[in-house]
Amino acid sequence: MHGQLSFPAKLENLPLSDLITKLLYKDPASRLGSPFKIKTHIFFKGVNFEDPVAPFKPELDFDADTQYFDTSLQIETDFDL
Repeated sequence: MHGQLSFPAKLENLPLSDLITKLLYKDPASRLGSPFKIKTHIFFKGVNFEDPVAPFKPELDFDADTQYFDTSLQIETDFDL
């Protein structure tokens, strides 16, 4: 990886940016790499990894239901399967 990792000012000092930065350290010895260290990072404070509960579970009408996806992000491509 080359270059410096930077975040928008409003995200700079948040637990998420700290977690991402530590996961991407170039030196493996310094990197946040073990599952224990990752799960105990402040970003995951309050998460019960033994019995996780989803904050939102969508109700799907069928297996490929995409009603919860943001349609403004869709890219329409014509192709044959």
